[in-house]
Amino acid sequence: MNDRFDLPSESSQRATVSLPIGHLGYGPVITPEGPATPETLRLQYDGHVTGRQLSYTLSTTLYARLPNGETAYVELLDRPAGERPAWFTTLLQRVQPYGWSLPADARKVGTIHL
Repeated sequence: MNDRFDLPSESSQRATVSLPIGHLGYGPVITPEGPATPETLRLQYDGHVTGRQLSYTLSTTLYARLPNGETAYVELLDRPAGERPAWFTTLLQRVQPYGWSLPADARKVGTIHL
């Protein structure tokens, strides 16, 4: 009997999480409509492993409350890394799927060497 097995040379995974962050007191996010208070951050991680390389696509949507009570939808990955709130990068890296190691300046589409 052979106890060894080979991992698949290709695999895909998707992880989606919605984080209620309104109670954490993060400062306002600047939107075209003005400053907005963060309420919920939705993160979606899509990855495809081929050999020792992970190709990923990230999707993030921040739901934030404008002063007039309306909701603003903000895609923080559309902003250059230096213009994103510091808390965003922290959450993006802490919640990432097991085995991933996203860089601090993660883009919507990228590659990680495993």
